[in-house]
Amino acid sequence: MPPEVRIYEKGKLTLTRFTFITIGDELPLHSHEEGAAHLTICRQGRLHIYGEGWQRELVPGDMIFFEPNQMHAYRALEAGSVIVNIPY
Repeated sequence: MPPEVRIYEKGKLTLTRFTFITIGDELPLHSHEEGAAHLTICRQGRLHIYGEGWQRELVPGDMIFFEPNQMHAYRALEAGSVIVNIPY
């Protein structure tokens, strides 16, 4: 199942919060178009994050940067896992 999504806007800053309700919830493999790079921060839980030829586990406090057009996906390893995406 896809995660719940909430968008927070404050001036020019936009944060997107993804909450993965159950273990196995997934945000499928995708990329963002040119000029849409972002930073992902794990707020709680554990997630398996992967792309073409790489994989990693995120735990609270971990951060990962994504360049435009970089393929990536997320899968919850714990119920209630939360990530926040910040564009840059």
